[in-house]
Amino acid sequence: MISMLHGTVVEKGGESLIVDVSGVGYEVFVPGSILLDLGAVGEMVRLRTHLDVKEDALTLFGFQSVEQLDMFRLLLSVNKVGPRTALAVLSVMDVTAVVRAVRADNAKAFTAVSGIGKKTAQRIILDLAEKVEKRWGPLAGSSPVAPLAAEGPHGGIWELARDALISQGFKSAEVEDRLAWARSELGEDAKIQDVLTEALRFRR
Repeated sequence: MISMLHGTVVEKGGESLIVDVSGVGYEVFVPGSILLDLGAVGEMVRLRTHLDVKEDALTLFGFQSVEQLDMFRLLLSVNKVGPRTALAVLSVMDVTAVVRAVRADNAKAFTAVSGIGKKTAQRIILDLAEKVEKRWGPLAGSSPVAPLAAEGPHGGIWELARDALISQGFKSAEVEDRLAWARSELGEDAKIQDVLTEALRFRR
């Protein structure tokens, strides 16, 4: 079992990075929400990892914290939620957002993620309700999740994208420019992962 990597980033892609550990390069898939936080090429990183074993492939998934890794594994415990779907959730929502969505029975927060429909969202909430309480307990200062903003039928997706970009350190004005670009390129019906990908590509 590979539980942690500590090495030098030698390559970064849209979904993964290659980390050189003592001369061996490991490809690690990481949530899009943390890819920007990770070191630039040539810098050192330390990642907690999960090794997914299949008959024809070994795939590493990496995270910045034990909490992210634990949430990833909890999501994997849900029927019909595989590693890619679990990673997609954590690309859009941080751990606190997932916990709050589960507690508030907020299926919309999960259906905004590419590949997750209403039934899967409800299954995630049902399966994780008790597990979330055991792992995290009461969230300090937590409050019921407010309804997603609704500027039209897809407003909630854009609110989630806005929050995700701000959490990555982008200023409000820059976030609005990036989202305006994504909206013009993708239209109102885009999935949130596509919105974030397009927004991160934006250059003034």
